[in-house]
Amino acid sequence: MDSRDNSFQYTPEYYAVKHNSHFVPSGSVVLATSDPNALAFRNPDNQIILIIDNQSADDIQKTIKVGQSVFTATIQSQSFSTFVIDDQSAILNLMTNEINSSDAVNIPGITPAVKALNGTEESIEKINTTLSDYYEAEKAKIQLNNVNIRAKELLGAFEENTEQLREQSALSDVIIADKKSVTDLILDQTSVLNQAMIDFQKSISTTPDQPLNVTALIKNPSFHSGDKHESISGSSEYWTIDNEQSGGDFRLNFLGGKNCWNNWSNNFKSMNVYQDLENLAPGMYQVKALAMTNQGNLNDQHLYAQSGESKVVSSEMTIDQYFNDIKGWEALETPKIEVGEDGILRIGFESTSGGDSKGWFCVTDFELIYSGN
Repeated sequence: MDSRDNSFQYTPEYYAVKHNSHFVPSGSVVLATSDPNALAFRNPDNQIILIIDNQSADDIQKTIKVGQSVFTATIQSQSFSTFVIDDQSAILNLMTNEINSSDAVNIPGITPAVKALNGTEESIEKINTTLSDYYEAEKAKIQLNNVNIRAKELLGAFEENTEQLREQSALSDVIIADKKSVTDLILDQTSVLNQAMIDFQKSISTTPDQPLNVTALIKNPSFHSGDKHESISGSSEYWTIDNEQSGGDFRLNFLGGKNCWNNWSNNFKSMNVYQDLENLAPGMYQVKALAMTNQGNLNDQHLYAQSGESKVVSSEMTIDQYFNDIKGWEALETPKIEVGEDGILRIGFESTSGGDSKGWFCVTDFELIYSGN
């Protein structure tokens, strides 16, 4: 086919495919021939299909023998010729030769059938059925052999992968040991850093009028993993959620341009999100945060700080408008609370009710203020 002008020409390959595809149906069996330019098949109807190729410039005469039958034919030059042979006696003799020349003679039923040949269609059908069973068995043997070969390949690949895993496992042990060393070093340096922070706080002259912002001591104060508020960077790491409710929606959210923690329930006794701070310098602290709610959900939402048995809370929220608007963020702050020598302070935001109540809040941007002893 020439795509430039849509012209085409028939090639020898075209005629070869045409002869084979037209005369040789699926299920045909290839037969042996003594001529390299000839192909022979036995089709499912027990007809013999003979295809002969003559690529020379002259016609040739061929003597064709099928079983005990012999005939001659003229094969035109540069052509393929196909013969369909439907002679029962010739086919019977050919099938006998086919059986005797293969391992099929060892299959039960074949030898008695061969001895009983009498040229009838009944004997031909009997031999054909037995031969079909034989060929199916041979196919099954080939498939089983292929399965065995594939199984050996897979086993070899498995053994190779197992060895690689052993090597990787040994490498992992080394990496884990190195990571442990690094982790121990980080913990040591963290302890040093915490002590340095405590010493720094103590060294700074702080008063209620000149407090020190130590929000850096709060981990993830604004519920995001980046350096600014973005909807894709929300994170609740380091925070604990402690709710007493029978249903609701508790998750990260992004409202009014800020990442925040979202607590909502239509049947709750308490909703609480908090973080425990450690290694604080002894002294007075205050907690600040931004919170949001909406109409119909005001229910004792407040900020708190707790040190030991002592607990302080902010005033309750009052703004319930401007949902998902920057104007909806209400600034809350707790009274000051004293942290003792243990250096532990819990900061959080909660909402309480007598039960069978609904409420909602989002909270973010926690701050920690230190005002000294």
